[in-house]
Amino acid sequence: MRRGVRYVLVFLTILVGAAGILILTVFVQPNVLKSPIEQWVKANSQRVLAIGGDIQIVYLHSRIYIHVNDLTLSEYRQETLFAAIERARLMLSLWPLLHQRVVVDDFAIEGLRARLIRDQNGRMNIEDLLAPSEEALPFVVEIARTGTTDSNIVFHDAITQRRIEFNRLNVITGRITAESVDAIELKIPLIKIGTVVLESSDVDANKKADKILAMQLAVEQFALNNTGIMSGVATLSLQDITTDSDLNLHLSVFDVNQSEQADVPLSYGHLNAALIAQHGALALEIALDTALTVEQAGNRWEFDDFKTEFTVFHPEFVRAPVRGHFDGNLSLDVSAELLQTKLEGVLADSRTGVAARIQDFASPDITVDIDLDTLDLNALRPEIDLNKIPAETKALPEFSFLNNLNLNGSIMIGLLSIEGVRFSGIQFMMNPESRRNSTLNESAH
Repeated sequence: MRRGVRYVLVFLTILVGAAGILILTVFVQPNVLKSPIEQWVKANSQRVLAIGGDIQIVYLHSRIYIHVNDLTLSEYRQETLFAAIERARLMLSLWPLLHQRVVVDDFAIEGLRARLIRDQNGRMNIEDLLAPSEEALPFVVEIARTGTTDSNIVFHDAITQRRIEFNRLNVITGRITAESVDAIELKIPLIKIGTVVLESSDVDANKKADKILAMQLAVEQFALNNTGIMSGVATLSLQDITTDSDLNLHLSVFDVNQSEQADVPLSYGHLNAALIAQHGALALEIALDTALTVEQAGNRWEFDDFKTEFTVFHPEFVRAPVRGHFDGNLSLDVSAELLQTKLEGVLADSRTGVAARIQDFASPDITVDIDLDTLDLNALRPEIDLNKIPAETKALPEFSFLNNLNLNGSIMIGLLSIEGVRFSGIQFMMNPESRRNSTLNESAH
């Protein structure tokens, strides 16, 4: 179980135990518990918890109701504010406690304010909370329902200098155990994305290019194991209010089983996904089917027997929708920040092979090798007035834009057709450092 969840559960257990003492001995006041709880959090998490409001504990109809106001939590080993909660309330069943079971009937948080940061080294300020716990909890925990309302979360990426604000976030979950979550409903009415405002005399440095988005997420009956894989169904809907663009994703994982090889837990499953996106004039559809293997804590993901079909269209770049399909495999090593894939298939009626490697996700080093047997640009390019094209550009198309991308690798084209002219054996070498031009062997007919 993740350490952050463990801290929450232990915190709940302390409150529950204290509530029992209060019920049995009318002499203990709930606010007496503030100091012990704050000291325990500081000793075990190296974060500072402060409870500014009163702790209220009420026993009614075999349930314990706990209300806490004005909570703040510091950054790891710092006094800087990490998160604050206006109000939190719990409703717990009393009798399961006698059997070392913590049953939370309802857990609600109002007014959460949190700041997530990725520093220049790529480390997140919540890594200590997400680290796996080595010790098992001495009790069983089950939460029937959770809810978070009116929450604001800010993500600051020091590497890309981007700032993302999630405003008025609302989350509702179904039953939660150590192994599974029945359902999640996530609504974010407003997301702002922009550059980080810097203290500078340069006027341009203080400008924000904000976008406004809306998002909804629904997850049904999925379960998590210690490799980080889930089984179940999830749907995501994302809309860009400023451009009237949207994205819809449907994801399902099934046939999940787990085994251990050389003391390393592995999970196996099958993944289906369908994505439909529209952004301005761009339209994209992707269908994916693949076997899935995940190692411990989700550090390594293997997508074997990878099959995908797609359609993409943009009237400024292609005449008609471009369709294709690929088979192959894909490997993702999260800890090493390495993504590798090798695919073969058909792209725009051309047999195509793709080998790609991405190292370092923050400042990616990308290597791509593409091999096409034919490429007919006459059939792909959008409708244009040929009389407006200079004669010197009608022969070979311009590919120098590839030099502006942070890419290494090559593009091999067996036969390229453009304006009644054919070029064979074309090789474009991509090297962002030397900015070399393409190497061309041509045979015109």
